[in-house]
Amino acid sequence: MAFEGSLGRLERIGRERVGGRALAERSPIRHLDPTLLLSALGLTAFGNLMVYSASSARLRAQGTSPQYLLNRQMTFSLIGIGVMVVVATFNYRRLRAWAFPLYFAGLALLIAVLSPLGASAKGAQRWINVGFFQLQPSEFMKLAVLVALAYFLSERRGHPAAGAVVGACALVLVPAVLIFKQPDLGTLLVLMALLLTLLVVGGTRARMMLVIILLGISSVVGVLHTHVLKQYQLARLTAFLDPSTDKRRTGYNLDQARIAV
Repeated sequence: MAFEGSLGRLERIGRERVGGRALAERSPIRHLDPTLLLSALGLTAFGNLMVYSASSARLRAQGTSPQYLLNRQMTFSLIGIGVMVVVATFNYRRLRAWAFPLYFAGLALLIAVLSPLGASAKGAQRWINVGFFQLQPSEFMKLAVLVALAYFLSERRGHPAAGAVVGACALVLVPAVLIFKQPDLGTLLVLMALLLTLLVVGGTRARMMLVIILLGISSVVGVLHTHVLKQYQLARLTAFLDPSTDKRRTGYNLDQARIAV
């Protein structure tokens, strides 16, 4: 019942009227979730603290200001908070008209990455050189897939039929193949998580979700047995499952995170 109440509140946001204008457009800040906002700010502050803790001694030994990386990270954090405030004032329903243009723009960028325009580093081709910085289209594609998939499923009220579920899977699998070829296993896993989450939120029946999960497990087993993954990718997966297998290399970050916690 509480979940249904939350969904009903979300449906009302942007449709309430005050003085002939949508409330979400006139006063969008009132719809911010305080818990979510405080969690984001808390994680940002904690992240800045960890950057200082991990880098200050090394920077001091190098004769550099121990606050150098902290100041840099805080600058990016403030920019991010500013962007968050701007985005919070935007009525997200306007993104519906841009769902598929953003999606196809992302696909075009992913194709460009695999062309001579793409920049390679350490055996991976994931970037496009744009002036003074490198653009990583797979990061943009996360947002594009999220918006396109949400729009696609929102147009199919109730429980999505088998055809709609197949269409949703296709929306994710097309960029997933391009990202896998870069390769970028981390972003690929994020896209799979987005697909499963939005299918559940979109009302996909449990039986159909079970079929999708079984197909996913079968695909993973097939990939592992056909040696498609590179050795370092397998090492990272192994380290994720058991960080103690290689604390000096692939499991170092996970092991240090466990110690910090």
